[in-house]
Amino acid sequence: MSSYTLKKIGLKVLVIIFMLSVLSGLALAGTPGTEKWSFKTGDWIWSSPAIGPDGTIYVGSDDGSLYAINPDGTEKWSFKTGDWVWSSPAIGPDGTIYVGSWDGSLYAINPSGTEKWSFKTGDGVDSSPAIGPDGTIYVGSEDKSLYAINPDGTKKWSFETGGRVWSSPAIGPDGTIYVGSGSLYAINPDGTEKWNFETGDYVNSSPAIGSDGTIYVGSGSLYAINPDGTEKWSFSGGLVYYSLTIGPDGSIYVGSWNGSLYAINPDGTEEWSFETGDHVHSSPAIGSDGTIYVGSEDNSLYAINPDGTEKWSFDTGGYVNSSPAIGPDGTIYVGSGDSRFYAIYSDSHGLADSPWPMFHHNLRHTGDTAHISQYVQPESQTGYPSGPLPALSLNTFVNPTANTITVSPGQVSINPSLDVPTGDQGQQAQLLMYIYLPGYDTGIPLFNGPTVILDSTVRFDSFFPDSIDCSGCPGLIADIYYGYSLPNGDVKYNAYELEIGQ
Repeated sequence: MSSYTLKKIGLKVLVIIFMLSVLSGLALAGTPGTEKWSFKTGDWIWSSPAIGPDGTIYVGSDDGSLYAINPDGTEKWSFKTGDWVWSSPAIGPDGTIYVGSWDGSLYAINPSGTEKWSFKTGDGVDSSPAIGPDGTIYVGSEDKSLYAINPDGTKKWSFETGGRVWSSPAIGPDGTIYVGSGSLYAINPDGTEKWNFETGDYVNSSPAIGSDGTIYVGSGSLYAINPDGTEKWSFSGGLVYYSLTIGPDGSIYVGSWNGSLYAINPDGTEEWSFETGDHVHSSPAIGSDGTIYVGSEDNSLYAINPDGTEKWSFDTGGYVNSSPAIGPDGTIYVGSGDSRFYAIYSDSHGLADSPWPMFHHNLRHTGDTAHISQYVQPESQTGYPSGPLPALSLNTFVNPTANTITVSPGQVSINPSLDVPTGDQGQQAQLLMYIYLPGYDTGIPLFNGPTVILDSTVRFDSFFPDSIDCSGCPGLIADIYYGYSLPNGDVKYNAYELEIGQ
C-alpha cells in the first residue's frame, strides 16, 4: 500500500478543532483578570483543581466533599468524605479520581461520582496522590508513611519516614518516587530507600523535577538536588516551604513566607521577585504565553509577566492558598478561603510546554514526569490495542524527528506520512491516530483505524480538510500522534506538534 486515503479523519479533526475553537472563543470572550463564574462550596478551599479530558474540574473543600464541576460552573456531582479535603485530586488514565481526606482515607471515585474503593491509612491524608505509569497510586499520610496502592485498592507497600507526610510525591523518569517528610526521600519502585537528603527542616512541599532530572524542593530554603542525592545548590529567600514550578527556560518559580514570588535562574541565582501582600502558599502555574499565575494570603490571585511585573490581579474574599490550574481554553481555576471556587478569564492558551508548569506537573495532577501517558484509554476504545501502549519517546519513533508545524488560523492543511521499516512491510496492521491537548497525558482517539497491508509508506491524505475556520484559537498547540498497531501488539508511530498561528 503506497497510499491510503482516510476521508473520515478530516471530519473528526474538523470537529475537534471546531470544539477547541469554541472553547478558546469562550475563554477569550471576557477581559483577562475578570470573573467568568464562581461556584460556592460549604467551607474554604485549600485543595488545588485537576481537570479531566472532558473539561470537568475536580476540587476538594473543607466541607469534606470532592466536587466535580462542569466547564460552565454548574455542579456535576459531589462526593462526601468524613473530614476536610485539603488533598488535591489526581485523575487516572481510566478517569478514576483519587483524593485524600483528613478522615485518614484515600478515595478512588468513579467518573460518575460513586465510590470505587477506599484505602485506610493510620491518620489524615493531606498529601495529594501521584499516579505511576503502571497505575500505582502513591500518597502520604500523617501516620509518617508513604503508601503505594494498586489500582484495585490493595496495598502494594508502605515506606516509613521520619515524620508526617504532608508532601505530595513526584515520580522521576526512572520510576523513583520523591517525597518530603523529615527529609527528602528518594524511594525505589519496590519501596526500598534509594537515598535521603536532610535539609534541617520539615519538607512539606511537593518536589518538582527538571528536564535534567534535578529535584527541586522547598524546606526553609529552596534546594536543587542531583538525581544521586547530592546538593546542586540552595537558595534562601524569606522561608520557602511551598511547592514550585519550572518554566520552559528552566527558571524556577516559588512562593515564600515573606509574601514574595521568586523567579530563580537554573544556576540558583535570583532573577526577580514579586511582592504580594501576605504569605504565598500557592504553587504558581505558567501559561503558554509565559504569564505566571499565583495566589496569596492577601486574598488575591496574581498574573505576573515573565519579566516580574504585574499583569493583573483578581480579588477574592479569602486566602488564596489553592494552586491555580489553566484550562486548555485559558480559563484560570482556583479556590479561595471564602469557600468559592473561581473561573477567571485570561489570554493564555493553556499551560506552558515546560518540565513542570504547575502543581503536580499537569492538569490531571499525576505527579509523573512522563509527558505522555503509556495508556490511551484502551478500555474505552474498539479496534485499539487491548493493553498499554509503549511510552512515547523519540527513540521509539519510526521517524525520529521532532516537528513543529505552524499554520494560520484559517488554513489548516497537513498530510503526514509514515515510513514503514522493512521488517514490518507486508504485515497486516491497524492504523491509529490520536491527539493530545495541552496539559493532558491522555490522548483523544481521532478514529478507529482500518486494517491494511503495509507497504513502504503509510500516508494519511485528507488528515485535515483543506480549510478550517479556526479564527477563535490563535496560538493553540496540540500534539498529533499517528501510526499503526501490529498483530503482536507492537505500536509504531510518529508525531508532530501542531501550532495554530497568531
